[in-house]
Parts: sequence; structure tokens; C-alpha cells
Amino acid sequence: MSETDLREYATIETFIPQEFHFCRRFYITSSFFAVMLIGLIFVGWVPLVFMYLSDGFVYGPIARATVYLTATFLFLFAFSRIAKREIDRVRFVVMREGVARIESYRKVVVKWGEIANIRCRRIPFTKGLVEISTPRSRLILPSTITDFARLGEALRYGLAYTGRAELCNDAFFREMAVMGTVNERWNERARTTFRPLVIATIGFVLFNSFVASRVWGMGLIPLMIWAGIGLPLPLLIYSIADIRCNRRLEKALLSCSDYDVKSDFLSELIIGVLIVAPIYGILGIVVGRIIFIL
Repeated sequence: MSETDLREYATIETFIPQEFHFCRRFYITSSFFAVMLIGLIFVGWVPLVFMYLSDGFVYGPIARATVYLTATFLFLFAFSRIAKREIDRVRFVVMREGVARIESYRKVVVKWGEIANIRCRRIPFTKGLVEISTPRSRLILPSTITDFARLGEALRYGLAYTGRAELCNDAFFREMAVMGTVNERWNERARTTFRPLVIATIGFVLFNSFVASRVWGMGLIPLMIWAGIGLPLPLLIYSIADIRCNRRLEKALLSCSDYDVKSDFLSELIIGVLIVAPIYGILGIVVGRIIFIL
């Protein structure tokens, strides 16, 4: 589509203000809090209840530590809910004047004529973003925005309509569309694996507890420590597989080649297990010596 065609199309479609929002739910965050909750239940409260029922008393340091950890968890959970509520209120609006990010207490507007540079950026531990710069301000568009590819098309028509199409080429908008696709697949994969990840975490805690009590003959406090150490390992395995799959999917989309994420994700999980297994073994050797002293 030529620049003239883009400008003609933009007069019809682009400047009916289009709103975009962040994803409604971030399942990886939910997984993190689920792992924390499992730790509190199985590593904190269950031993306390067992101690009270079997011995008729509760060991003070363990009780205080569990209460402190529970209070910390509740604080973090409440803070995350407040933060998520504020994130849900954020709107990214493409309009005749330019592009705006509208929050509860702030509004950033970048006018089409003031845009000096627009580029895709890769920052470690993020899914990528688009940075729009002017001499006086900067607007960030994270790829965690829903319909990120459609947002890219709205930007494309807006720039073409105002005669700024030279700022971006087809490769830029293709990369932006790939970012959005990778993020959508990432969120969908996190949604489908949420329950298996929680079950795997519970199973791993129970396995560690069984080994600690039946094989090593540990007491209650060492058992709690060892069970707690293994809590983040299933989430770590998932994260390793997830990062590797995202990179491969992005390369496949950019090169227009086929890539079966679902089958490859299972292979990457095995690789994640092979990476994490030595860590688990080292923890068993190093931390195990400390635990046996307790």
C-alpha cells in the first residue's frame, strides 16, 4: 500500500480514536504468588499445625517466622492487586493529534509532528517495547498491550497521514507485529500451564519432605528448610523453557518459517530440568551439610 493510499485510508479509520489496554491478566505473576502461597501452607502452616496436634505446643521461632512471612505475602499480594487495578486503568489512545498514554494522575501526549524517532527496543527480562521520542518527551508502548499489532497499524496510518511515514519502514512494523504475537502466545502458554505448574510445585515440595523425613531422618526445622529450598525450582524450569521458546518463536516469525511451539516447549522443559538438576544436587550437598547440623 502506497503512502497516498495509507493517507486516504487513515482519514476514514485511524482518527476515530482507538484505545488499547494492557493484557487483562499476567499468568506468570499469578504463578509466582501461587508458589509463594504453596510455600506458606506446606512449609509454614502445615508443620505448625502438625506440631500442635502431636506435641501440644508450638515452637515460638517457627511460629513467628511463619506469621512474618504470611504478613509479607499478604502485603505483596495487596500491593499487586492495587498495582494491577492501576495498570488496568491505563489507556493508550491513537487520535488525530497523536498518541497518548492516559493514567489516573498523568497524561502523556506525543503529537505526530513532534515525533523525532520511533524504534523497537529489546530490554533484558521484558517482552520488548516501542519507544517514541520527541525533543521534550518520550512515550513507551510495551508489547504487553493487547492487540499490539493493531496498535502498530494505527501508528502506521497516523504517521503516513501526517507526512511522517519516513520515520518507520515495513520492517519496523513487522517487528512490532512479531512482538505482539510472541506476547500473546506467551500469555496463552502461561494460562494453559498455570495449573500443571502449581501441581508440579506441590508434588516437588511433598517429594522433598518425604526424602527429608523418611530417607534422611530430618527433624521438623531442617525438613521445613529443605522443602522450602525446592519451591522455586519448578518455576525456574518453566521460565527457562519459556524464554528459549519465545526467542525461537520470534526468529521463526521474522524469517517466516514454521515453528511448533507446543512440541518444542516440551523439549525445552527437559532442557530446563537438565539445567536445574545440577543446581538441585549442589543445594543437596552444600545446604544439606548445614541442615544436618541443626
